[in-house]
Amino acid sequence: MKSALAIGQHFLDLAEKNNTAMTPMELIKLTYIAHGWMLGLYSRALIKEDVEAWKYGPVIPVLYHRVKKFGSKPVTDRISKKRIDLDAYERSVVEQVFDKYGKLGGIALSSLTHQPGSPWDLTWDGTYAEKISDNLIEHHFKGLMYEHRGSASSAIG
Repeated sequence: MKSALAIGQHFLDLAEKNNTAMTPMELIKLTYIAHGWMLGLYSRALIKEDVEAWKYGPVIPVLYHRVKKFGSKPVTDRISKKRIDLDAYERSVVEQVFDKYGKLGGIALSSLTHQPGSPWDLTWDGTYAEKISDNLIEHHFKGLMYEHRGSASSAIG
């Protein structure tokens, strides 16, 4: 498992390489989605931190607190100084998530994570900061994989 900050930084590096920018909402949602696909495809977590159900969707608190100062503007600072080595599976998931979802704006990503029956929907009960279990996230993303009827290497895209 990796730090959510390191995965977030990897997404920021991919965005920079592709001459795009990423807002805090986009960064948080992409990190969550990558974590979900890692669980769904390989039954192992991508990030070590908990994901929580907040009023406006699934949030990784440590990542949120690092980037909240940017508001709705692009994240322009490094959020992790560490360069991480991703294994082949982690790299594949992160890059596929970036390719498939990275062009969507924060509102579209938020809409995806708020679908009826989603882990957030099943966890959110009107209170603040309820932990979303990795088991629930894994089950949801496995279901998405079966809907796409793809192999592990093509289910995301």
